[in-house]
Formats: sequence, C-alpha cells, structure tokens
Amino acid sequence: MSLVDVVRDVQLAWTVAQALPEKETALRDRLRAHIAALADPAEAYARSVADGSHHLALLRDVHRARTTAANGPGDTPPGEYLMQLAEHTKTLARYALAESRRTDA
Repeated sequence: MSLVDVVRDVQLAWTVAQALPEKETALRDRLRAHIAALADPAEAYARSVADGSHHLALLRDVHRARTTAANGPGDTPPGEYLMQLAEHTKTLARYALAESRRTDA
C-alpha cells in the first residue's frame, strides 16, 4: 500500500459516496483495510507527541477511526459512512506519514 493508493481511494470514496452509493461496498472494504493498516503507525505517532492535549486529541482520532471501521455503518446511510471512512483514512495517513518521517530521521 502506498500513500498514493490511500489518497486515490479517499478521493474515490467521496466521488462514489456522492454519485454512486450503491457501488460503495468494495471501496468501503478497502478503506476499512487502510484504516487497519494505518492505525498502528498513526497511534505510534500520537504517542510520540509531547503536548498532552494534542497527544490526547490524536489518540482520540485513531480510536474513532478504529471504532468507525470496526462497528460498520449501523444506522448511518452508506454514502455518509463511506465519507466518514474516507475522512478517518485521510487523517490516519497523515499521522502515519508523520510517524514514518519521525522514525526515518
């Protein structure tokens, strides 16, 4: 998985969610897989942040992403759920990239 793939799927999620909600199943599953793959490095980055309140906000973001992916849409309309997954994926990708840069330094 590359960052380009993640960005592509996030953009595609917005398009599908707005135009073709009945075709969202495969993309939803890929976004959930992205969240699963990005959550650990994103959490590592969140734990590395020294500022206590910022640290907690980042950890909450990771927790929300994991929970949203794990719990499924529930009563949320499929298109809205897909947009939530896309937003969480984008957030975790940013944190994971920051973690990669931090550990490569």
